[in-house]
Amino acid sequence: MKNKKVWLWLALLIFIICGLSSFLFLANRGRIFQNNSNLSDSQNETETLSINHFQPIKGTSIFIAKVEQEREWSPNVSARWFSFDYGYSARNLVFLDGNTLDSHYLFNTNKNYIVDISQFPTPNSYLDVEQIEVKWLVYKITHGDTNSDGVVNSKDSFSLATSNISGQNYIELIESIDTVYGMDLLEEHYLVVMYKTDGEYFASKIDLNQQTILETQKLAQFPLGEVP
Repeated sequence: MKNKKVWLWLALLIFIICGLSSFLFLANRGRIFQNNSNLSDSQNETETLSINHFQPIKGTSIFIAKVEQEREWSPNVSARWFSFDYGYSARNLVFLDGNTLDSHYLFNTNKNYIVDISQFPTPNSYLDVEQIEVKWLVYKITHGDTNSDGVVNSKDSFSLATSNISGQNYIELIESIDTVYGMDLLEEHYLVVMYKTDGEYFASKIDLNQQTILETQKLAQFPLGEVP
């Protein structure tokens, strides 16, 4: 009976040691990945970047490709248990004119993070419809870890920027955006954007030709009262 109790205590001790070892191993893996993530300023200068596939912009002679950070697949295990949100990988864009073969980059640095790119007017996806010539690009760009959570991802705020179709005349128009709820052309070159920043909701009208904000208004407040 005594030997049985000794074996039970020994088994329990081994189980606790194994569990603690596994916890420390996983936590250490999380720290290693985070130290090698897209946040490290010391490694941003030496990280491996590569050009992705070039895509044509419909109705133009321009081709565009993302410059992306190469990372090995590895779960981020730290404060966010088994979080598979690795953050943004696109760090720049390269534009190529198919007629002249001239090329250039959107930024003269690879320290920015490209959240999204939209084309306006939005090109048609059906071959039997008259093709629309894309004239402007609208970007969501973030410059770093704005919420200090250890990774640059969808939880960080970003800027809304515009350029012409060849990536020239890049201008950031709205900063510190948390979420964009929609944007589309109202008329030929007027873009309407609905977004949230600093906990408040706004709508802005942008003149894409002039790359200026014509007007900004707060959205209507939520109705007061309890939800039935």
